[in-house]
Amino acid sequence: AAFSDNYRSDAIDTFNWARAAGMAGDQALKAAGLVAETVTAKCSSREDAKMIWQRILAGGGFERLDRSILWFRATVMARAGSEIASEVSNAVLDLFQFPAETVDPSGYDGAGVTVNRRDMALRVLEEPSADRGMAAFKKLAEAQSQLNTRLFDAAWHADPGALKDGLAQGGDVFCIT
Repeated sequence: AAFSDNYRSDAIDTFNWARAAGMAGDQALKAAGLVAETVTAKCSSREDAKMIWQRILAGGGFERLDRSILWFRATVMARAGSEIASEVSNAVLDLFQFPAETVDPSGYDGAGVTVNRRDMALRVLEEPSADRGMAAFKKLAEAQSQLNTRLFDAAWHADPGALKDGLAQGGDVFCIT
């Protein structure tokens, strides 16, 4: 599935304007029309409305539907390769309460190694749902933690070759001592 070029372009522009104006990520997502509020939708037929509401409530409710729509829209935006894909992705993960970073307390020689979520956000949004996205996030964070620990080890032992390899593989070390 995809958005029309006009819809995508308008959403990108509005998100950018909202962020430039000082709006937080969640507000900018709403301003850009990426956040749905399906409970406010109207139907011309009362009988149809009752049937639709019953199905939505039986399927997990309006909030679940809204979250699914937001996840879908963010996924489409991220796949479109827009210049703001990473920022949109991270704003969505904030709304879904994904941790901003994870800390592996074992790290290198007992020093905690932190994994920053920012670079993983686009990969997480490749998953078809927020639940599967969270599972993927945990796996990615664990793999990144292991890579960061190796990178920290290389820095500690002043091994430029291992540092270069670790950075090339995507390491991003933040040490907590």
